Amino acid sequence: MKGTLKQTVNKFIFLFVVPLNILLIITNSFFMFSTYRQTKISTENMVNYFLDDIDSRLSTISFFLIKNGTEDLAFQSIAYDYVGRDYALEKIHLYQNLNSKIDLCPEIAYLFMFHSENNEMVIVPSSEYVSHGSYQAKETLCEMLRNVEKS
Repeated sequence: MKGTLKQTVNKFIFLFVVPLNILLIITNSFFMFSTYRQTKISTENMVNYFLDDIDSRLSTISFFLIKNGTEDLAFQSIAYDYVGRDYALEKIHLYQNLNSKIDLCPEIAYLFMFHSENNEMVIVPSSEYVSHGSYQAKETLCEMLRNVEKS
């Protein structure tokens, strides 16, 4: 009787538990693969969305700069080699001009211009973007643009 009970338990384990474990492994593999595929698709869609957003912002900034560069003398005059007081006044005028137009084109809050000969940067943050981190970011960008070969 003990032998038949032991054989019955062994048959039960072999006929019921082993196929359930195999089924469990197969279903886990399927769900793991489909989760991987969905994560990959979601990541690709997210990257495409942000790249499209960056492209549209750059396009808006480019259009804004071209439009204002042809209409406003501050954009044109800052490019020339002013020395001393004239350059400083033009830089201040350019900053005030861009800062006043930040409501028209919010993307210019992230715009910066670097004058390579004077090693100076004009950055146009609105009051809501100014922080200690933005000052550090400005200094880091200036340092990188001064030493392009090292960067």
